[in-house]
Amino acid sequence: FISVNVYAFGLYLDAKPAAKALEAYKGLSKKQRRKSGKLYQALLDGEFSKGLRWVMARDVDGEDIAEAFAESLEPRLKKLAKAAKPAEVEAAKKALATFKGYFKDELTEETELIFAWHPGGRLVTMIGGKVLGEVKSRHLAVALFDVYLGADPISDDAKEAFADAVPAFVAMAAELPEPKAAAAADGGSR
Repeated sequence: FISVNVYAFGLYLDAKPAAKALEAYKGLSKKQRRKSGKLYQALLDGEFSKGLRWVMARDVDGEDIAEAFAESLEPRLKKLAKAAKPAEVEAAKKALATFKGYFKDELTEETELIFAWHPGGRLVTMIGGKVLGEVKSRHLAVALFDVYLGADPISDDAKEAFADAVPAFVAMAAELPEPKAAAAADGGSR
């Protein structure tokens, strides 16, 4: 976890497909990985489930969190809108409004928040163990994760820590058994 005074956070990835997307970066030096925009783009573009987990370090008013999301996500959405179709831009605006609406109540110290981004642009939000909803907007999901992995991250140290973990992550994923569904599809052989 990396602490940013208000919350600690971690990045979680669907191990096998994420490791495949990151394989090319495991052999780079620490400095090369940290500076590789392509590595971070592989995380953002990867069609695999990924999640952000926050644990609140202090009490924060929900409206303050919603406002902070607006301040960090709206500029990113505007940047993404330049290359988007009008329907995608409109969907992102609606998704952001819904997303900000999840943050009405105070978030107390040690409350856990999970933002799970699934293929197809599905962004599921859970607070305190309760799923608040799902929005479907790849642009909003990209904007949210860009806050941590993009060119102007909320924490340079956290972004670099993600890059530093790539070799160990890829090695760990290689040791995991194949998912049962995949093993069943190929007759159980490896």
